[in-house]
Amino acid sequence: MATKAPRTLRQTEGADGRRERILEAASRVFAQKGFAAASVDEIAQAAGIAKGTIYLYQPSKEALYWATLREGLEALCGEVRAKMDEVPTLKEKIRALVTAKLAYFDAHPDFYRIYQAEFGPVTQPLYLRHKDLRERYLEQVRELQKAIEAAARRGEIRKVPSQTAAFVVADLTRGVITRRSLGWSQNKAEDDVDFLVDFVWKGLAGK
Repeated sequence: MATKAPRTLRQTEGADGRRERILEAASRVFAQKGFAAASVDEIAQAAGIAKGTIYLYQPSKEALYWATLREGLEALCGEVRAKMDEVPTLKEKIRALVTAKLAYFDAHPDFYRIYQAEFGPVTQPLYLRHKDLRERYLEQVRELQKAIEAAARRGEIRKVPSQTAAFVVADLTRGVITRRSLGWSQNKAEDDVDFLVDFVWKGLAGK
């Protein structure tokens, strides 16, 4: 009789939910205190588990920090990509991108604080050691850049520097998200989306 193969770490994580609890707790603690001030003890307490259990999943506080950021970023990128793929025109794709990002960050304010800490400043020592995360972030820009180039070829918009235009959309979107996270916008999310899409589209279409 064949013996059962040992369960993988991923299977174990899916079964007991500890990985998700750890990442959720880490997101809260890192968002509240920042990387330097946060401790593994606090994260373990917030997750309701023993400190040693965390080290079964991540070898260090830094590894846990990046796992938390990677998990959220992958989920965000997946949401954005799926919504953009559902619609055919550039204007719809811009709306899908902005809507998906606002909705995700409204629903995950702790993750946004970590995200902003790493992707907001021009330089970050930890961030520079994790180019895979930067590439994940840039995927959104590249997808939008390709959509802008295709729209220009179709005559849907005027010819513009596609990479610059894609970064401008990303930067404006981040600005709206930041304003909402700080409580500076009292608008409904759809109203902020409508304004931003209309503002960007007039620049791209030249009318």
